[in-house]
Formats: sequence, structure tokens, C-alpha cells
Amino acid sequence: MKKNVYLQTPVVMQFIDWLSANLDNGTLAHSYTNRRTGNTWSCSSLHDAYVQYHWPHSELPRLSRPKGSTFAANAATLNALRQNLQQALYPPPNDAAACTAAMDVMTWGGVRAGNARWLNANELDLANLLIDIRDALNANDTGHPRLRDSDLRFNAGMTKVYSLICDSLAIYDSRVAAALGWIVVKFCQAMELPQIPMELRFPWAPAKTAPGHPNPKQRNPSVAALVFPALKAGPLHAEWNLKASWLLEAALTSPNAQTSQFKQVGSQTEQLRALEAALFMIGYDLAGGSTSSTAASPSPAVPNQPTTAVSPVTEEPGPVWYDCYTLGKRVSFHYRITANGIEIDNDKAFDIGDINAMLNSLWNHFGYNPFPLANSATKVRNGTAPMGMGTAYFQATDRNPPETSKLAAVLEELDIIIPFNPAPAKGMHWTLNTHLLGLNQPQDQVNISSILGEFLALADED
Repeated sequence: MKKNVYLQTPVVMQFIDWLSANLDNGTLAHSYTNRRTGNTWSCSSLHDAYVQYHWPHSELPRLSRPKGSTFAANAATLNALRQNLQQALYPPPNDAAACTAAMDVMTWGGVRAGNARWLNANELDLANLLIDIRDALNANDTGHPRLRDSDLRFNAGMTKVYSLICDSLAIYDSRVAAALGWIVVKFCQAMELPQIPMELRFPWAPAKTAPGHPNPKQRNPSVAALVFPALKAGPLHAEWNLKASWLLEAALTSPNAQTSQFKQVGSQTEQLRALEAALFMIGYDLAGGSTSSTAASPSPAVPNQPTTAVSPVTEEPGPVWYDCYTLGKRVSFHYRITANGIEIDNDKAFDIGDINAMLNSLWNHFGYNPFPLANSATKVRNGTAPMGMGTAYFQATDRNPPETSKLAAVLEELDIIIPFNPAPAKGMHWTLNTHLLGLNQPQDQVNISSILGEFLALADED
């Protein structure tokens, strides 16, 4: 569907008129309890939600920017990220620079998990891939062949990248999707619509939830017969990301919005980012006064099955599992981060102490230099394997060296180890991320506890 066709649909036009007239008033007031701090958050309007924007993103050393949580601080960071991405895509395209810039976006958004490995594995020709998707999105047609490709990489991480290289594209992640659906419910109730119109059925996705959390965040905006579908990565995500962006932009440019405080934010692009920020804040949790009706009953989860961040079921899950794969043989697996370490597919756990011991062994042996995987079970055990991750792991834990194939993939996604290309010898090589690990002197010791803790904190923020 083309942009002009979608925006001229009667119910969409009606919704835009209604939304644009309620940007600054109490119609869209909301409150909830922040799951991490226990404090109550509330907003008196969409604009007030923007004013209270808060995202404590991770430090980005390559940008030489300190951490910041306000809208202004994040806007400055995003502007720097946008410049790096666009420079990487400017002729001639630079794959390595594009990969680095996209990785920084993932770090900013707290979505390295499930994305970093893919970026590294697809670095070759990544710049042209991003250019192709950018041009397809800018064509403003959900039926564009490139956006219908089943191999399209489009998820909560990539929407952040695309939003920085495309024209007027809002980020469409689980928080924005939740808030937009919540607003649609308000509209349907105001108009006494018995069902959600097809043009407004914005798919939702579950929140990332810390392991064992007794009270997960609600992101499903469905209420009684007003039911939204689940969001799936790929073409479906791209389609609704475009529709959401078209709708939000139209609301801001509507005659009803000309006296809105959003118009004082800056350029049209900055206004769209501010409205996106408002939705992001409201969408943290729809529980706590989002509607007066009872939400649709969720379907029971399938026990003992990992739930991925990009393939949500219809209820809020427990601990989030991330898709990953080993780079050598591309063996697929799932992992999750816990307070104690890293778990793999419900049957393997890497304790923080064991990981620290392995990394300290690598630091003591290699320092700033690259190290190999070196995890042959036979060679490590009989002492003929070179020093590397598998050898260090076996020496530290007396456990099976090949287990490090999956551990390496996860540590790479978390930016704890960095791929070293071109490799100095046959096979994959990495270096320790000494900046992230705080390694400045040979006597310094690795401790990833704070890194995993920050990951869990960001997951709870999201």
C-alpha cells in the first residue's frame, strides 16, 4: 500500500484528526510503576510524556560522548550516530564503517543481543544492503519487492538503524508499538467501534523481562474484542513501521496540531522524534490505568521453550531468549543473560566466575593481541592445541572445550570480545574489549559482573 492511499483511508483520516486534537490534553494521560525503581511514573498528556523522556543509554566510546538519559542528550547522540551511518553509506559505501556505526546504534538502544552477531557475519556488502532497504523504505510503499522479501532483516534493532538513514521514519519497537495500540484502543472506545479497523491493527511485541521477574511489563494493548496481532520480524515489521511513521507524521502536520507544544520542538524531523519519544515512555507498561476494561486473556505459553525477542507469543513471557548462531558452523541456539551468568538453551550455563577466569587467562597470555578459538576437544585435552579461548576455558573449568563456540558468539554480541579481521592465522580471532572491561594495566583483572548487570538493567528499562 502506498503512503497516500493509506492516509486517505477514511478511518485513518478520522484517527489522525482525533490524535492530532489530543496531543496536549489529558485524553492520553497515563501512569505506571517503573519495574526497576518501584517509583510511579505519570504523564498528563502525550507532550508531557515527551518532556519526561528517559533512556539511560550505554556509553559510546567511539563517539566520545558520556552517558545521558534526557531527550536532549539522546538526540545529540542519535545525531552523531546518524552522521556516522550516512557517511558510511555515502559513495563509495564503506562496509566496515557501516557495521561499526550500526553496532553503535545497537549499543545505544540496548539491542546488541540478537543483532551484533548478524551485523558482524554480514559485514561484507552491509553498506549496499542498508542502502537498498533505505531506498525501499523511502519509496513509501509497503508493497515494494525489497520489503516483501522473506529474508528481510527488520526487527527492534534494525528499526533504530533504518530510522537514522531514512526520511521521516520513526522507531517502531515494542514500547512504541504498545503505546500506539493503546491510543488506538482509546480512539475505538471514543468512537464506539466494536473492533479495531484493519488499517489500525498495529502489531505488538512483548517486553524484554529479567529472569524470574514476578511482575512483567504489559505491552499487549488488546482490550476485550479490540485485539491486536503479534509482531513478527521481517516484512510485517517493515509494513507497520511505515504505516506508523506515516500516521504520526500526518498527525503532527494536521491543522489540529498547529497549536500543539510539539510544534515548538524544532524541525519536522525533530517533532516526529519527540512524538516517538512520548510513545516510548507511555509504552513501557500499559498496566496501571491504561483502560477501564479488562485486557484480552493471554494464551498459555508453551513450557520449556525459549521465546525470542522477535517472535513473541501472545502473552508477556518470562526471561527473554535471544537467537544466535556460531559463526564457524552456523549452529543455531538461544541464550539469555541472568544475574549468575549466561544460559544456553535451558541445558547449559556459564557461570560469571568461570567466564572471568577464562577471560583473565586470555588477558594474561595475549594482552591486547588477538586470540583464536582453539577449542578442539581432542587437541585441547592432549595438550597439542594452541592457547586460545577453548584452551583457556578448559584450564579454568575442566569443562568441554567445544562449548566455547557458543560462548564466544554470546560474548561477541555483548561486545566483551571483538572480532579481529583480517585474522593473523587460520580460523576466527578476537581481542578483548579492554575499554569495556576496564583493562589498562597487565595486573588488572576481568570481571564481567557489572556488564551483565547493566545489560539486565537496560532490559528492565526496555
